Amino acid sequence: MLLCVNGANAQYDDFYKGIIKATPIFTSLKGSFKANKVKVLNINGSNKSQVYSYLYKAGALSLEYCYPARETDGGCSYFIINGHKVNLKGRFENDFACELDITSFRLYKGRYNGREYLLLTCINTGSGSSTSSVVCNLFDISDKKSIKYYPLWSKYGSPACFGDFNRDGILDFLRLRVDGDQENLKLGLMSLKGKIFVPYDDKKYLTLKYDGEQLKVKEWHWFN
Repeated sequence: MLLCVNGANAQYDDFYKGIIKATPIFTSLKGSFKANKVKVLNINGSNKSQVYSYLYKAGALSLEYCYPARETDGGCSYFIINGHKVNLKGRFENDFACELDITSFRLYKGRYNGREYLLLTCINTGSGSSTSSVVCNLFDISDKKSIKYYPLWSKYGSPACFGDFNRDGILDFLRLRVDGDQENLKLGLMSLKGKIFVPYDDKKYLTLKYDGEQLKVKEWHWFN
């Protein structure tokens, strides 16, 4: 599963860069998430250890991903970034990103307009078409005491989905969704306004088709 998603990310990076111009803002971070906390479960009379927390540390940055360990956790996983807890419950449609696949985690760091960002891309633990739904967990870490979290996702999402695509000086996100049947996709633009990303203009979009190997443009209603 991991190889499939990572291979797709590289392919769609090339697609986005080829037709939509924006200066890349993210670079990959080295290192990986390591098992951090373990709970012991009694299964059929035998004690089994189960990891429920994974930790990434690099310098002053500490990002922990936790599966729910108790009922008070709300049934969804959560992040702890530099001591700040970020719940995933209620952040995505139908809580589809309630449980993320730790093996798919990829971290990136970038700056835009004087703000410092951390991006974690991954997929959920589902199968089938859900593996193409890439969750883009964006953290504004400019103020380490007041970290902001933006829950985003896109079909075939990647770091290349972020930039200033309409050249207005505001951070944008390319959102790709199924449009009608499974063959057609619609690419729209979201812009950061205050505390959330909002749709920029419904009249600005691309209609795409995926033929199993690459994305092709069917309709172009984009910025000049």
